[in-house]
Amino acid sequence: MKIDEIKEYHDVYNPYKIAFHMSDIKKLQNGELVVPKQLQIHLEGFCSNDCWFCAYRNSNWQSKGMNYFNDNWASPEDMISGQKGKPKGRLVPEISGIPKDVALGLPKQMADLGIPATEVTGSGEPTLYPYARQFFDELAKYDIETALVTNGQHLQPLLDGCNIQNLQWMRFSMDSCTAETHSKVHGVSKSMFPIAIANIKRTVDMFPNAIVGISFIITKDNYHEILRAAEFYKSIGCKSIRFSFEYETTGTAKLTSDMIDFARTAIKQSKELARNGFKVFGQVERLDNYIKPNTDFTFCGYQMFAWNIGYNAKVYPCCIMIYNDAFEFGDLTKQTLEEIVFGEARKKYIEKFNVLKCHNCWMRDKNIAIETILKPERRLGHINYV
Repeated sequence: MKIDEIKEYHDVYNPYKIAFHMSDIKKLQNGELVVPKQLQIHLEGFCSNDCWFCAYRNSNWQSKGMNYFNDNWASPEDMISGQKGKPKGRLVPEISGIPKDVALGLPKQMADLGIPATEVTGSGEPTLYPYARQFFDELAKYDIETALVTNGQHLQPLLDGCNIQNLQWMRFSMDSCTAETHSKVHGVSKSMFPIAIANIKRTVDMFPNAIVGISFIITKDNYHEILRAAEFYKSIGCKSIRFSFEYETTGTAKLTSDMIDFARTAIKQSKELARNGFKVFGQVERLDNYIKPNTDFTFCGYQMFAWNIGYNAKVYPCCIMIYNDAFEFGDLTKQTLEEIVFGEARKKYIEKFNVLKCHNCWMRDKNIAIETILKPERRLGHINYV
């Protein structure tokens, strides 16, 4: 038995990654503010797809949701119906997405602060952001680890002029493995599926060292494709697939008990494919977390290390509480990133923060891990009886 014989597991969702940032743990223990390790940047609010389970765009989610009317990017249909259900909105440069000067200035500010990683993600589809290529050009000037979450349908122009440097992973929101199911789940033409698949294959070829993976949110329209999806995406060169459930408060993900049982079994079967560099992540525990109050941890350490920047250029602690005004602690149209990181507003925000006022947390395993490292004597009792 030798240390250098430890196999590669690539357990990318492991909550104890925080153990490799002990200098920041020490700062937190001393009551100091720390610089986040990653920014999850929502460049664009508009999305060409119409996924009915989308939490960001659903105005009924957390009694908040994205605001199409105050920012004047509602579609004509939205204007007729008002912000009810899940409005679609429309792409309006500088309004439905982060202002250009703010977005293009972020990479340098990140580098100056020593923020090592970013996830370009979506309340909307980030590749539709009018200045996406310029943003990635700016990122490429700095040693910043990069990730991208996309529906894959509009990725080709970005790949054609590609300057995506230091890409660690790219996750495609597919939620299906056939054109018929993709059309039903995403609310788009069947013609979009082969376009996305072609872009996935191209990404696999262009970035052999990156983890190119698939996101599959389980719904009543696609649960029957779970095993088939794992087989299909493995066959085209993807390195992972992540199965998870819609975030909603009943703990059922709007599925029947039979559908949930079928999904759990299919995920278990899919995990048998996890070999030769292919990983299957089945986050079935999220169903329990969605209905569990935040009583098993006290300190939200996750927000110390991963922030969300909305399409409105405002800063939030996580993707669960994004666009909730009560959880906003910075505005990049008015402040620099450094001013937000070390500013009085953030200090006051942290002092009054109460996890019981958050929505049920699916990051609780990470928060418990951070608490355990911050206060092992309180979480564990003793540490020497390993």
